[in-house]
Amino acid sequence: MSKKTLSLILLNKKKFIQIELLVAELLNFENWYKKQMENSKCEYQRRYYIFVSWKNGKLAKLIHEELKIAEGPNAVSLSTIYRWIETRKKILKMINILGAITLQKSKT
Repeated sequence: MSKKTLSLILLNKKKFIQIELLVAELLNFENWYKKQMENSKCEYQRRYYIFVSWKNGKLAKLIHEELKIAEGPNAVSLSTIYRWIETRKKILKMINILGAITLQKSKT
């Protein structure tokens, strides 16, 4: 085997290894991205459940107990639930204020 042939084989082998590494990196990214999307969907569903439960009159402690039963150790903490509820209260208050301002402007 000539030096030229050997160097071409080695060069092709290096390129092949680089392609294999790139494919492996792409697959790892795809798996990571899928997990992130699943976590995001789960997080949205959790926040929605907390909001709806709170709007239906459930106390934060009861919501937390239900989430602990459903999710076990993965359940969000009680302080997180309180924080999310306070945030929703502030948002709803701002919506009411903005709605009142809009109504006043439309009447004038």
